[in-house]
Amino acid sequence: MSHDHSKAAPPVPQAAKSGYGFVASILDGIDDVELIDALQRARMNGRPGYPCRSMWRAWLCKYILSIRYNVDLIERLRRSPKLRRICGFDGVVPSESTFSRFFSRLTDYQDLVDKILATITDRLREKLPDFGMIVAADSTVFETYGNPDRKTAKGKPCGDMDARWGHKNSVRVRDKDEIEWCFGYRMHAVADALYDIPIGFILTTANTNDSPLLRDVVRKTQGAHRWLKPRFLVADKGYDSTNNHTFLMGRNITPVIHIKKPDQRQGPRHQGIYTPQGSPTCVGTQEMDYVRTDPSSGQHLFRCPEGGCALKSKRGVHYCTDEVWEDPANQPRIVGKLPRATRLWKKLYKMRWSIERIFGGVKRSRNLDQHCFRG
Repeated sequence: MSHDHSKAAPPVPQAAKSGYGFVASILDGIDDVELIDALQRARMNGRPGYPCRSMWRAWLCKYILSIRYNVDLIERLRRSPKLRRICGFDGVVPSESTFSRFFSRLTDYQDLVDKILATITDRLREKLPDFGMIVAADSTVFETYGNPDRKTAKGKPCGDMDARWGHKNSVRVRDKDEIEWCFGYRMHAVADALYDIPIGFILTTANTNDSPLLRDVVRKTQGAHRWLKPRFLVADKGYDSTNNHTFLMGRNITPVIHIKKPDQRQGPRHQGIYTPQGSPTCVGTQEMDYVRTDPSSGQHLFRCPEGGCALKSKRGVHYCTDEVWEDPANQPRIVGKLPRATRLWKKLYKMRWSIERIFGGVKRSRNLDQHCFRG
């Protein structure tokens, strides 16, 4: 039996998974027409130079290939004809000063760059239907390129004037009483906890507190991505506050935030009633077990431990059978919309490490703490 191969469909080309072919597939998939047009209009009155599109693609290659210095980028372009073709340079490679001037110009078009990044994230949403359903929030500190001790001849500081001193958590510090200080900036980010992909961020100085910035970064991220309606937001106890819980619940986002220790002035329990984990206690001072949540009211049922708790009285020993309904609207921070005693809460909280992996990745391979810019 003969087969007619003339009507067979041609094979679908697959994008390269590594090497310069992978870099080219990334660059070709970016919708940067608006940015390139804006860059070209800005220099219409100047002398013709290297194509803006080529300079922009070279700037992207610098971060995709984890190249820290402009001189290293120039050397890579000179040694690789394929990389020059990907960027669009016709033999001649721009000088270091040309790259520096162009990279500085990009700061004037930060809104267009942010729009490009938002468009890429929106396209991910089209491919991944559950993208953004579970998000994690955290911050990381990275040092500035400027020297904090550098001064002019008159004694005035001339380093990075925007940076500030802040502390960070580090494995280098073994003693809990010690603090590792960093002169630089802090990135507050919201990321997808399922796919380890960043969605939105805000940059501040290193001395900025994490908790108040949670509301700002969520507003900014949801404003840039109208489709983003997470079911859960996971964060550590640094974001534990009544304002954050109320804000998230008002946006139909269930907070999965670790609770801080009780105030020492109130004793070992929250408000004298709730355990350090946020569970209510019965009249026998025992931690009550979570039973269920009423789907109509959202209230949680807690019951005295199985078998009751021993209560001593003049008549001997008897057992209490307390049960109580807790309304998370009255205690959004302590009780929570999702009780911390549930398996779901514990499972979701373990996903908080996704954003730590993202921070580690962007620092190792995307030059977050190896940049050469100030301010």
